[in-house]
Amino acid sequence: MRQVNIDEAKNQFPILIQEVIRGEDVVITQNNMAIIKMVSISNNKRNAVFGTAQGLIIMSDDFDAPIDDFKDVKERIII
Repeated sequence: MRQVNIDEAKNQFPILIQEVIRGEDVVITQNNMAIIKMVSISNNKRNAVFGTAQGLIIMSDDFDAPIDDFKDVKERIII
């Protein structure tokens, strides 16, 4: 995160805007205290497209079969 004095920010404003567009946060200070934080609000994330992972995930045929390790536990459960 870049910090810039308010007087410097006045002279470098177009440069600071470009930095924020690229994803960097910029804090503007006055008397060594942060007074403004510039952050990008644009949504640069791609939206999910259904079906793009088709064929990448494979589920085994016995996915929902009982697990042998839990047979003892099932017998001890009191409902």
